[in-house]
Amino acid sequence: MQDSDFRLSHTKFFLKQFKELTEKEKDLVNSKLDILKQNPFRYKKLNGYKNTFEIKITLNQNYSRLIYATYMPEKNYITIFGIFKRKDEFKDFKRYLENNF
Repeated sequence: MQDSDFRLSHTKFFLKQFKELTEKEKDLVNSKLDILKQNPFRYKKLNGYKNTFEIKITLNQNYSRLIYATYMPEKNYITIFGIFKRKDEFKDFKRYLENNF
């Protein structure tokens, strides 16, 4: 698929997180999103979740994962859920899904 085949959708949670990042961190996240649009299936699939993937990212010296889903809400969309700290073993992500989906 080509870059134009996928469109990004962001949750309010992610947009709030993004606003709080430094300019350098925003550039890093944007570079990952650019790669993601080219091929959303290149990153590791998140076990236990259908069409959900994770991108390794380090922000403010914290190992984190940018978590997203393909085909959501429609076939040509990628929905960015948010950035979740790895040390929390994705408990925040699980809680986020339970409260929002």
